[in-house]
Amino acid sequence: MENIAEFLFSRRARALPDQGFAEILEELMWALDEEMVDQIISARRRWLEENSMEKARIALLMRESFPYDSRSRLVEVLEQIRGKWPELEKECTTTLAAWDRCFGSNHS
Repeated sequence: MENIAEFLFSRRARALPDQGFAEILEELMWALDEEMVDQIISARRRWLEENSMEKARIALLMRESFPYDSRSRLVEVLEQIRGKWPELEKECTTTLAAWDRCFGSNHS
């Protein structure tokens, strides 16, 4: 079975802004069962670690949760994204600032 986030990404309306799609995925995480939520989380991590700037941006625009359980892993992935796509600097900075507001900068 195809990952639900990947399926939705492939079928989304092209006019839908990345932020809108990120919000839809977040809403689905509240509405779906654990298996489907795990698929969205898994896709989000892949999107951050692979080579699609559009998918990485969508994953970064998801603001109601964090893709990783540690600040150190988050920083590592954000640095990789900054290196590949400097235009995502704002989204990377916003994501790390949100982590620090929630957990502090010393929480790894």
